[in-house]
Parts: sequence; C-alpha cells; structure tokens
Amino acid sequence: MLYRAFGNTGWKVSAIGLGTWNIGNQWGKVDDVTAYATVRAAYDRGVNLFDTAESYGTPNGLSEERLGAALAGIRHQVYVVSKVGPWGERTGQGVPKTTPDMIRLCVFASLGRMHIDWLDVVLCHEGDIEDPSVYLEGFEAMKQAGYVRRYVISHPAAPVAIPGAKSPEQAQMNAAAGERELSAEELDALRGLL
Repeated sequence: MLYRAFGNTGWKVSAIGLGTWNIGNQWGKVDDVTAYATVRAAYDRGVNLFDTAESYGTPNGLSEERLGAALAGIRHQVYVVSKVGPWGERTGQGVPKTTPDMIRLCVFASLGRMHIDWLDVVLCHEGDIEDPSVYLEGFEAMKQAGYVRRYVISHPAAPVAIPGAKSPEQAQMNAAAGERELSAEELDALRGLL
C-alpha cells in the first residue's frame, strides 16, 4: 500500500481509503458479517483511512455503527473521517443544525454510534447552510475538548473568514469546485496556513 501525507497533519494515510456508505444497506442489503469482513479486509491490506457519515445507512447511522464495530481493537492504528449533515432528511425527520450545540450533539452521536473517543476529521456534509459559523463554532468546541482532531466545511460565503483564519480548518473555500477565483489575499492566507 502507498501512504501519503494528509495535508500538514503529519499523518501518513493510505492512498486508498475505504468509503463505508455501502455497508449500511443503502445500496442493497449487506449483513453485519459482510460489513465487518469488508472493513477488516481493507485494513489487512494496508488501508488506514476510513470514511463514513452520520446519515449513511438505512436506518441512518448504520454505516457508522458497523464501521465502529469493525474497528474495535484497531482504532489507534487508523484514521476515521465522518460527516455531520443531513441526518434523517431522507425520512423527513432532519435534525436542525441551528446552534453550535446541535453540531456538538451530532458529533457526540457519531462517536457513540462508532464506540470511539475521537474523530480524526469531521466534515460539514451540507452545502446549503445559512450560517457556516454554527458548524465552525461547534466543530472548534469539539476540537478544543479533544473529540475532533481536524474539521472542514465548504461554503460559498466562508472565504470571508480566510484572512483571519488561525488554522487550515478555518480556511473554508469552494474554489476547488470552480465557483470563483481566489483573491491574492486569500491565496496568501492559505499559503500561510498550509
């Protein structure tokens, strides 16, 4: 397996990660044994980066539950990325993300479903949020408390936060999606963070 630097974190992650949306029955029936075997086979072949989300699975969160079960005993040897966003929206019962405490609640729920103590990375899984500061404040609180190592959001309005950003997590951009060109000031701010 090839390993690469994960940004400026100092982490060496596998060039191939395992996305676990499919182990949650959303794309067809997968039993617990097959889900566990899938994750462990990837790990046994050198994969150390696993991606999931609170909304992955039927019912919501099943992918996180199954990933957590499969990572028991090897959690300290892997990197886990999860996402906070459209919990329950497929069933018409979305959880409102209106305060930093609601974001914290969602992260705690993910940790509980996976039976782990921290997330290496948590991402905002919504593109149409009205106020990105709700996510930034919630994620930052979780980082300060030791439950999250890194966090990222992507939002069209977030570049205004770049000049004052104190970490790469706060340098929120949609430029990679080609939405707009970055200003010289934004590019300089990013270079200083990365």
